[in-house]
Amino acid sequence: GCYTVLLVGNYLIATMGHPRLAIIVSPLIQGASDLIHLAFVFMLVFLSFVLSGHILMGMRMEELSTFKASFGYCLQIVFQRQYDYPLMTAENMFGAAVWIVLFVLCLVLVLVNLMLAMIFDHYAAVRDRVGQDETVIGFLNRLLVQLRMQSAWNSNTDLLVKFAQIPHHELPTVRSVKRMFPDISEEQLDMVFTHATRRIQQKLNAETKHALAEFVAGLL
Repeated sequence: GCYTVLLVGNYLIATMGHPRLAIIVSPLIQGASDLIHLAFVFMLVFLSFVLSGHILMGMRMEELSTFKASFGYCLQIVFQRQYDYPLMTAENMFGAAVWIVLFVLCLVLVLVNLMLAMIFDHYAAVRDRVGQDETVIGFLNRLLVQLRMQSAWNSNTDLLVKFAQIPHHELPTVRSVKRMFPDISEEQLDMVFTHATRRIQQKLNAETKHALAEFVAGLL
């Protein structure tokens, strides 16, 4: 069991190397702080219902007769949405009904859905950021082109070093890049400018969204 969890964890970590593959892990990492605080609140509320269910119905229900059994039965209610309503309300219908309603409202409908909403919110932010990034098929195609033209392919390190020397007030053009790298291929040149165009579009889109939010907030 532990080996399977570690194996899946290693596979998920390996996907962090590609923006589109990391779209599953990135929302969890970015929202880890919010999820941890929510999980702390969830456990406090959950344990209070576990204890109260054990005290209220533990005398007549084997599923709630001990704290450990009550913990497992409450988990079943959260994840499976199943509970024995006739048995739970057989002796004290009003108390058991209030406990069930509060449990479903607080844990199932509010906290669980709030956790999902946090994950979806961070997922939407990550999805907007990587929406213009190349797909896995595009990445494999670029890798094949790079392998095919390995002798005429300039390394990323050389590109970054030369581009860092360009003054900030000057914009790199196809002609200026060819002067810096006389042996650069047309395929690599096209990939460099395509990638730069995607990054600029992502930055402009993000700034536009922030500006719109600030404008609306100013109106309010």
